[in-house]
Amino acid sequence: DIIIQASVNGFGTDVMAAYTAYGKVDGMYWMVINAFGVAITTFVGQNFGARLYDRMKKSINVCLGISAAVTIALSAVLLAIAKPMLGLFSDDAQVIEIGLSIVYLIVPTYITYLFIEILSGAMRGAGDSLIPTIMTLTGVCLLRVFWVTVVVSAHHELKVLLMSYPITWIVTSGMFMVYYLRGRWLKRCIALQNAVLEEYLPFLSSVLIEDRMTKTPIRAVLRKGKSHYVCDERLKRRLQAVDLTRKSPRA
Repeated sequence: DIIIQASVNGFGTDVMAAYTAYGKVDGMYWMVINAFGVAITTFVGQNFGARLYDRMKKSINVCLGISAAVTIALSAVLLAIAKPMLGLFSDDAQVIEIGLSIVYLIVPTYITYLFIEILSGAMRGAGDSLIPTIMTLTGVCLLRVFWVTVVVSAHHELKVLLMSYPITWIVTSGMFMVYYLRGRWLKRCIALQNAVLEEYLPFLSSVLIEDRMTKTPIRAVLRKGKSHYVCDERLKRRLQAVDLTRKSPRA
């Protein structure tokens, strides 16, 4: 965004003012779509933890459908009220005209972004955060930097600059759809979940029970990242503190 803003500044004060005013209108959509992303992360996390994988997949499809409907409806509203909305931030006719051209170019392409928000949120809810982060960094950030530094430098036009938004959204959404359908991300998350339930928890429970720190086996741990758990370090310190010769071979 800093690079985009720096490029916008090179088109003069009217474009700067129009782009700033557009940002106020644009923010209405991002608040809504970000809420969908947070919601699907929570819902997927709950169902993944309960091993309701079919319900989890259904919730992703439902969220995609609802967010698409909301995106289309909100885009239509923003297109309809764009002129009076921009008029709240500037009374300059030239600024409003440029602002409208920005709105009419970018707002209809909002629909291409929702796959990034919903699918990345769903994957994070299941515990797969690294690959979605890399795809977002590559598709949205690096590709946009390349577009501004190479394409816009060769074709110094505002429309060319603004096209960096829908182009990077389309490319990144395509990456997310391919990874969601073909990336085997869910199988890896389930394998990690099974390892925790079938190996990690029984081992940790045996150590704590033999050391008389608890009387019953533990059934859950607090997860911190994809492969690390909050109790790992505590377990390590505890094993170093106790007399390991008194423990069973398993411990």
